[in-house]
Amino acid sequence: MALPIDAFNIFAKYTTAKDLWVSLCTRYEGSAEVKESKRDLIKKQYEIFSSVPGEPMSEWINRFSSIVSKLKVLGTGYPIVELNKKLLDSLPEEWNMYRIKIKKTEKLSDLSQQELYSILESYELEIKKGAVTPTNQSGNTSLLAG
Repeated sequence: MALPIDAFNIFAKYTTAKDLWVSLCTRYEGSAEVKESKRDLIKKQYEIFSSVPGEPMSEWINRFSSIVSKLKVLGTGYPIVELNKKLLDSLPEEWNMYRIKIKKTEKLSDLSQQELYSILESYELEIKKGAVTPTNQSGNTSLLAG
């Protein structure tokens, strides 16, 4: 692969592939201390992760997936059962019934992240479907008169 011209100018002084590679890794990934700091920061983001009021589920799942991916890149991972529990525990309060149901009916250690996402999205659709009924459409019941 080729280096962009601005990166080439920075690294032009290196004469061996090994020296260039080490320098590129340090420049773009950081030193061992920087990597450790990044790992600590991402771990902290994981530990305090929660849903944001009004946040669409897709964004919430993307934020969680991003944190998990960053942890993996930095050499830190969690067992799938812990990830699934963390994701469920970060659901908003109004999801308590669904959180309990999923924890009771699903074996979290056998459930992939994608399978859990699908279950949650299915529940979200059910919630949305139940939220729009003829009697709660802005108080207008004229639709029932037909």
